[in-house]
Amino acid sequence: MIPMDNRLNYYALTVALEKSCLPEQAFDMLENVRLGERFRLNNEVDITVLQGMRQRGLTLKEIGEYYGYSQTRIFKVLERAGRG
Repeated sequence: MIPMDNRLNYYALTVALEKSCLPEQAFDMLENVRLGERFRLNNEVDITVLQGMRQRGLTLKEIGEYYGYSQTRIFKVLERAGRG
């Protein structure tokens, strides 16, 4: 298992690549999630990001931790979009 500080860096890199933003902006987005703000997982961009994270090898649990949702919720969002 990857240590949490390294996972945070990995998540930030993934966000920066997927959202085409600076690393500092990606860390800000992650900090918002850690403070309890949730991303809405119902638009095409977010679903594309989820799919990209899965293709990079992240587990549903890791993605759920990143977004502040359970792995079941992530699975259902991807399944509903036909991409699980």
